[in-house]
Amino acid sequence: MQQFHIRRLREEDIPSLKTLLVELDTSHYEAEPNYYRSPEEMAQIREERNVFDCYLDGNMAAYIACSNRQVVGFISGIVRNITSLISPEKRVGFINELVVSDTHRNLGIGLSLMDKIESDLCSQDIEEIGLTVASFNHEGEDFYHKMGYRVMTKTMTKRVKD
Repeated sequence: MQQFHIRRLREEDIPSLKTLLVELDTSHYEAEPNYYRSPEEMAQIREERNVFDCYLDGNMAAYIACSNRQVVGFISGIVRNITSLISPEKRVGFINELVVSDTHRNLGIGLSLMDKIESDLCSQDIEEIGLTVASFNHEGEDFYHKMGYRVMTKTMTKRVKD
């Protein structure tokens, strides 16, 4: 069985992380090209918005999974105070993205990354954790259900312009 370890993201990991995120962006774009941006657009937007700096500046929690000195998984999260008309104010942790390389799936990496981010977010006095999963990602949805997540709302869209 292949070994891996989880640790905080460091600046020197960013080039490998960019490669891993291409896998995530490609899967989304190939499944729903009218909804998701292309991997090239996503890479450009991350650079323009300094997303990688946000992962490193302490405002977000960001962890990687490494195997044989290779970045094979990534997760990030953030805590926000939520004010809503329909629900009570609360402090919520959000998981922004979770990705495990295709070649390293079903080895427990996703579960370990989730355990790490949940622990980090819970240490920040939150009431709940939220995340979004793409409707085409049935494997991901099953994974989150097994971890105790449940659907609270569904976003629906209707394309009216081509």
